[in-house]
Amino acid sequence: MPAEKVACTECRAWILASTAARNGGRCEPCKQGRRAEITRAQQRAEKARARADAAKLRVDYWRPLVEEEAAKGYATLSDAQRLCYSVGQLEGEVFNGGFPRYFINSTGEQCIEAGRGLERLGAVACSALFEVAKAMLFGRSPVPNDVEARKQAVEAKAVKLAAPLEQIRLRFVGASEQCDLVGRIENHAKAHGLPRVVRRPFKAPESTR
Repeated sequence: MPAEKVACTECRAWILASTAARNGGRCEPCKQGRRAEITRAQQRAEKARARADAAKLRVDYWRPLVEEEAAKGYATLSDAQRLCYSVGQLEGEVFNGGFPRYFINSTGEQCIEAGRGLERLGAVACSALFEVAKAMLFGRSPVPNDVEARKQAVEAKAVKLAAPLEQIRLRFVGASEQCDLVGRIENHAKAHGLPRVVRRPFKAPESTR
């Protein structure tokens, strides 16, 4: 006969009736005051899984796009490809190295299209934070096309503005996750029929015995 279960009086999780009787109606985590900590850990794990799934999906579109850009050049990409490429590069660079790194690298050449891409994708908060970071580094001047000129402009301010730029980066990361920027890039790629990696299901080799 299955053991009787009841709902915890605090978190409503199902627990053994014997546990409830022993703990005044509560589960062990609630009794020990660890329920909030466990819930936060579960939420962090769910976010990590969701981001990993989204990243895997983006790779399906990202690999052919990067290969085509490397073979033919950015200027040869279609409008939809340039949007996905420029915003994808921005998102990756800012996540991994921050705004100074993004602008110093060759990706900085695409900052105008990346900014427009964020607007077209409806990533309003990301777009606003991107413009703030750009203004902090370049003021009202246009971002130079020449990589050395960009590097000099960034290096002249990056150290002094390291702390506020990092705060903007963290806010950008949070806004990106909140609006699912990676998912928006993927949806744009799907809507415009961009090529993707075809993942074939694994098939075990037939036995020769």
